Amino acid sequence: MKSAYLSRSELTAERLRDLYDVPGGPAIVLGFVSSDLPMAEIARTVQTASPPDVQVLLISSCGELTHTPGTRSYYMDAKDGREKVLLQVYSKRMIAQTHMMTIPLHNEDIRRGTVELTPDERIKKNPRGR
Repeated sequence: MKSAYLSRSELTAERLRDLYDVPGGPAIVLGFVSSDLPMAEIARTVQTASPPDVQVLLISSCGELTHTPGTRSYYMDAKDGREKVLLQVYSKRMIAQTHMMTIPLHNEDIRRGTVELTPDERIKKNPRGR
């Protein structure tokens, strides 16, 4: 596994190629994207630079997970304006197979700023939640 904590300007094809150079080749890239960055743009950048058989999973978090030398914590201090992405690349030697799937959240109401469904109603809207 290799990881890198990169600023937006460091997300270049060359830098990502170096990161993807793991024994056996990359299987999956996990990314923790600062909420200070535009997720869609970061996703396009990472996906475009990724080999076609690599799965990419990006999430946003309150604080990116990383190890800071000299500390015992795996969490960065929450500072304003950090605009960084933590990418973790896992080798095909470590992960033999991956599968990604999308589950609809049925959260359109919440995204509009209102709550119209209960949690149970949201679950029932999914085929397996019935």
